[in-house]
Amino acid sequence: MLRKIVVFDTNVCQNIIAGFPDRWQSVLSAIGRQFQIKVSPHTFWELLDAITNGSEESLTRYQDRVRVMSGSGKPKFLLTGPSFALKYILRKDYPNDETAVKELQEAFTVVLKARTRSELMQSGVKLDLRRCRTALALERITEKSTGSRNEHKNMLKAIRSGKHPVSPSAQEWARELANELSPHIDDRNAALLVNGLSAARLWDEAVRNKALDRQYNIDGEKHRGDFTDIQQLMYLCNPHISLVTCEEKMKTLCARSPQSDRILLYNDFIRGLSV
Repeated sequence: MLRKIVVFDTNVCQNIIAGFPDRWQSVLSAIGRQFQIKVSPHTFWELLDAITNGSEESLTRYQDRVRVMSGSGKPKFLLTGPSFALKYILRKDYPNDETAVKELQEAFTVVLKARTRSELMQSGVKLDLRRCRTALALERITEKSTGSRNEHKNMLKAIRSGKHPVSPSAQEWARELANELSPHIDDRNAALLVNGLSAARLWDEAVRNKALDRQYNIDGEKHRGDFTDIQQLMYLCNPHISLVTCEEKMKTLCARSPQSDRILLYNDFIRGLSV
């Protein structure tokens, strides 16, 4: 029988180390005995952002979080949330999917082999004897994520100014999701996407409503996290995948979705392991 799959939200990588500073590897082993750990590119991108904006002294700390993200082994990267959903629900393949995963795998190796932050970002890391040094091309790696996040930010600003609907129809929401990946979504496929992404849609609906409150800083770090959460929830279209998160509001706001039982709150998840 195949083990069910878990994906870690970014905050989980930090909490496992903070909660078990001397034995986080054994905690990962306990998780690995019950689950397959797969990696969301969105989690990795957030950790890469933290490394880029961090200090030289913080590199080791973030390298450990990257190890937790992967289950302390070779990472098994998923596609981005939207690509994963379109492939799983609509059975669509996209030509750049495999290339994107290979880039993430190489970036993972570069991050863990780096001895210093300057080596990682500038002079490069030697991956093997036959290759030149490889530096982390962060802008290229995160280009897709940055573009999508900026589009979402602009949409929230349009909602605030009354130029975009707060609650689009199911078909409109599905087409916004597919966007450049699959611009011609018919009504049947739109219905399939909405049905398969019920948790992501509920969270997105909550974020859109937040945009109406001028206290919510669309350009701030909070928006970055909210946007990432929408992407992470898209993995729940596969009934064998669960998302482990510290975001308690996520489970509450997605309670009307049949996928909400696969939003696993970190403390409950750890208690269930008996570690």
